[in-house]
Amino acid sequence: MVQEQKCQRCKEHSAIIISRKELFCSGCFKKFLSLKQRKTMMLDQYYQDIFKVLHKDKFRTEEEALLLNSNSKILVPLSFSSSSSLVMLDILVDTLNEQRLQHHNMVGFKIELLLLFNGKEEFDLVNKKLTDLIDNRYSANKDCIQPHFVEISKFYETSTVLKQLLLQHTDFKTFKDTIQHDDYTIKNLLKECPNRSVREDLLTFIKRHLIKKFTYQNKFKAIVWPFSMTQLADEIISMIVKGRGSSIANFLDMESFDENYGTNVFKNLFPLRNALLSEIDAYCHSVNLEKYLIDYKVQDTLLLNKLYDANNKRSNESTLVKNMTMNELASKYFDDIETDYSNVISTVLRTGEKLGTPTANGLKNKKCEVCLQIIHNDPSEWLNTITENVGHCIENDEEQSYFNVWTENNEKKVATKNYNKLMELDKDENNNLDICYGCLILLNSMDNKSINWPVNEKEEIDEILEEFIISD
Repeated sequence: MVQEQKCQRCKEHSAIIISRKELFCSGCFKKFLSLKQRKTMMLDQYYQDIFKVLHKDKFRTEEEALLLNSNSKILVPLSFSSSSSLVMLDILVDTLNEQRLQHHNMVGFKIELLLLFNGKEEFDLVNKKLTDLIDNRYSANKDCIQPHFVEISKFYETSTVLKQLLLQHTDFKTFKDTIQHDDYTIKNLLKECPNRSVREDLLTFIKRHLIKKFTYQNKFKAIVWPFSMTQLADEIISMIVKGRGSSIANFLDMESFDENYGTNVFKNLFPLRNALLSEIDAYCHSVNLEKYLIDYKVQDTLLLNKLYDANNKRSNESTLVKNMTMNELASKYFDDIETDYSNVISTVLRTGEKLGTPTANGLKNKKCEVCLQIIHNDPSEWLNTITENVGHCIENDEEQSYFNVWTENNEKKVATKNYNKLMELDKDENNNLDICYGCLILLNSMDNKSINWPVNEKEEIDEILEEFIISD
């Protein structure tokens, strides 16, 4: 008979989790992970003013302190397909509970949730889960939690015109043309993508753009992102592979204001950046948050009593490598090494944090018209120095006939298909497009080497929210 193991923190309760070579009971592990998140929430004075309960002092009157507390709000992008999202919210609500006890029912901040969905069926499922979560688990803090819903498919519906981005394959110049659209949707966009990696890249930007635009327009001080250390390492590796390495420093920056959406408006905080995904999954299981998850199985690697047998592994382990996106491949790699080589994950994150923002070579303040990141170097110039795309000239009728056959049958014949349009656009410098290296590579991978993108409207998200804000 196996002897029961005691928690190494409290020495009283039975251990159910082993993490970083230490045994924890459910309560001690909850404190262990909560402390990691709360420590990051107090990163500097800016975040302290957001999360702390402020009182009268030499800098503010009692009325001013109460006003600051009531107006202090954070945006939490919530997803029920992510354990880290739920765990982060759970710790935030626990923080509110403690503030109520210690400060005579006063709290220092309010939580506004933003949930993205696609279609009525998904909205109904997500709304049901959220209602259950707030009514049954967070009922004592209902007055501090405000949910908002945004349908992803509305990304195109707020703009009456689109800009068509076209790539000239010979010298990697990119042009834009304004086109009318009646019913172009995200479904149309995804159908034009050659593989899952490209689809995921575009969807990731669309989702983050909606979140940040909403943050900017509603004047939140911070977005509290539910990324674990493992997930941040996934992002770093994936961004490098996708040609977006120059954006890593900006992505991980928690101290500066987000430079892509206004000036001095909001910052991006990653409070779970010091917690492994396996630790977050273990927390999720130990406090019974699993029932709120949708299509996600928590890892059991840190649990003393395993949840799955050898034939019932997490669903993503059965996915063929060749069908995985870049993010899934990176995630699988870190999942595989997390138990024995977790130091690799922290090393990747620390290295990413040490990266500086590249210097702009004559392109100061230019932003990519797709992903909105700052362009530091002209990607077309660099590609032209390492690539030869112009073939030998046609010398006789036989070569001409072979060329005609190729242009008729080749699947990538869009370069000739759009030739006349590109030549016309090239006549006017106003049609030139500012685009980063990562988006240029994405555009080059599209079968027609073009993409339809909405023209950014200042109030685009306001129109979306009118229909999907859920009141108390």
